Amino acid sequence: MPTPSPTTKPADPTRCPDTLPRLKRAEPRIGWLTSPSIHPRSGAGPAQLGGECRAGWRSSRVAAQDPRSSAVSVGRGGAAPAQRRRSRARRGGGLSGGGAASVAGRNAAGCGPGRYPERVTETQTPAPTHPQQPYQVRLDWGLAGFQALAPQADVVILVDALPTVDAGFSLPTPLGEHRVIAASFANRTAVAEWVLARQTEKGDRFAVAVIAAGERRLDGTFRVAVEDSLAAGAVVDALSTLGIDHCSPEAAAASVAFGGLTRAVRHLVGASETGQLLGAQGLGDVVHAASGIDTAREIAELTEFDFPA
Repeated sequence: MPTPSPTTKPADPTRCPDTLPRLKRAEPRIGWLTSPSIHPRSGAGPAQLGGECRAGWRSSRVAAQDPRSSAVSVGRGGAAPAQRRRSRARRGGGLSGGGAASVAGRNAAGCGPGRYPERVTETQTPAPTHPQQPYQVRLDWGLAGFQALAPQADVVILVDALPTVDAGFSLPTPLGEHRVIAASFANRTAVAEWVLARQTEKGDRFAVAVIAAGERRLDGTFRVAVEDSLAAGAVVDALSTLGIDHCSPEAAAASVAFGGLTRAVRHLVGASETGQLLGAQGLGDVVHAASGIDTAREIAELTEFDFPA
């Protein structure tokens, strides 16, 4: 009878990492965090979009689930937290997109998350009076947004993509001493070029407040209109293309939304609440024409504007 071979004790997986399957890093749920560029035409790499920050928060979750990975393999490429901090310090960057990054690199990336602080501190500080003022390109909505941003801007760009559904419920508002120009999908590039020319004349940063007009619900309350949101993003996108790209988070979000939905703009505008209401009034051709991108070159300065009531 053959002699039985010695029984080999099964390897303890807690002591032999090589026997464990490699942990698969879960992808972030937010799409733009993993895209190679913030703008479809930019060609910017992950480093220009704060890629190290994206890897860091996700890998920290993996480390919390696997106690063996806390000391060595945290972050992309096995870099430890201290190494990532030193790497970020060498690359520069920060709130205003400065540091060692070149102007060309910043312009290629467009309005992106790499411009903002990585985390909110728990230290209590006084609330800023004008939170968007540190940024060159800002965005807000309606009459209240105009009143909040206009005093600190060199120019206000009023974006109204479609005619008002019910002109009887609007507030004709004198624009006072503010310099205000009208913008839409049609003239967004011409408006951006106009802003760039004024900045060249000034010889300094030219602060831009983009105001999406919005619409009015049937009950009289203010409604955020998707067509104005996309058109405002189209203007911010055109500004960013010309290098005026120091955007507030509000402006950056609108720009990214337009960039991702450019091919669907005509359909979205026609299917929007405003588009359907105008179509029911026999103005479908007006809606269709208003959703054309870069079809006009005219620049109109405004002295009065009818904000939705």
